[in-house]
Amino acid sequence: MKVPAVSRNLAPAGLIGVASVVNVAAGIVLKEAGRASSAGLVVAGLGLAGILGIGQFLLWSRAHRLYPLSLTYPLTGLTFPIALLVAVLYQEPVRAVHVLATVLVSLGVIVVHKSQDPLQKPDA
Repeated sequence: MKVPAVSRNLAPAGLIGVASVVNVAAGIVLKEAGRASSAGLVVAGLGLAGILGIGQFLLWSRAHRLYPLSLTYPLTGLTFPIALLVAVLYQEPVRAVHVLATVLVSLGVIVVHKSQDPLQKPDA
């Protein structure tokens, strides 16, 4: 069965996108655990961050098994816009240089992603 080109191109980005969201979620949990006033909340936060870390590892393992590393690794840049949004939600200082750098990285991710067929095996 032939996979439509649109589905082939979105699949790795979707998988890495979910891994990026899980990565940022683990960062949020760790940030909140650091703010916690009770040891129980800190331990719970660390446990949840560990579970999210395992989930991220499983997502990455699947992505690297299915697609070439030259495609999947640049897609880690999907984390930057998500992290920038979280910084805004936390009312942390976000300067124009942060936005510009995030846009440039995102454009690079798009260029790399569009330049490859994700199901094409790399040359041996």
